Amino acid sequence: MKFNLNIPYKPNSKLKIAFGINRVIETKKEIPRVKSKINLNELGINKIFCIGFGKTATTTLESTLKGFGLKLGNQAVGEMLVEDWYNKKYDRIIRFCHTAEAFQDNPFGCPGLFKIFDQEFPNSKFILTVRDNSEEWYNSLVRFHSNLFSNTDEMPTETELANALYRYKGFLLDSRKWIFNYPKVPLYDSDYYQSTYLQHIDDVKRYFKNENEKLLILNIKQENSYKDLCDFLGVDMPENGGFPWLNKSK
Repeated sequence: MKFNLNIPYKPNSKLKIAFGINRVIETKKEIPRVKSKINLNELGINKIFCIGFGKTATTTLESTLKGFGLKLGNQAVGEMLVEDWYNKKYDRIIRFCHTAEAFQDNPFGCPGLFKIFDQEFPNSKFILTVRDNSEEWYNSLVRFHSNLFSNTDEMPTETELANALYRYKGFLLDSRKWIFNYPKVPLYDSDYYQSTYLQHIDDVKRYFKNENEKLLILNIKQENSYKDLCDFLGVDMPENGGFPWLNKSK
């Protein structure tokens, strides 16, 4: 599928419903905004890459970074580049990284891709969002997909994913192949999904073990996590500082 990276993706409300992005969003608090826009050049930061798996509060982090005044990459366009990552073709992904200051969700959380970003964009910052444990992450992912894409209370079937109108018809099933080795591995195989999640975290930690200043491991549920993010980015914490709570799975 061809697409033009120079055309912004701005769906109207009908398209949002058709593409499955009419998600119920719960906000715990207003998104705090810093008094002045962050200037990455002044801070000596090239780009900010959020490299956690989906359902680790990536949407919350996206909103928080926007509140800091940063330009975030268009997620709809970014997600369409997951196949490029799978095929180890990074040119369009790198070009996409020149469109904004910070990036989150796929393909940026795809295993190993953070190494390419570190090489191509020196002096960048990396934020690895995590959950309390792999089981919590897995349950959140399955619950989220079940709410959006299943016609029952069970996790989505192959047919339901193949027919889901998200990005394009069949994208969700394709992405299970690209990221979680479907059909060699059954859909939503708990052991495989959790081991992939944990392996990614371990790879990130080992890669940055001698460059701790580049990496923040962030669990937004932990006390002082918002302050840790502000300190990591050199931001003065707003008086009403704290994370919003977005895309919570019921």
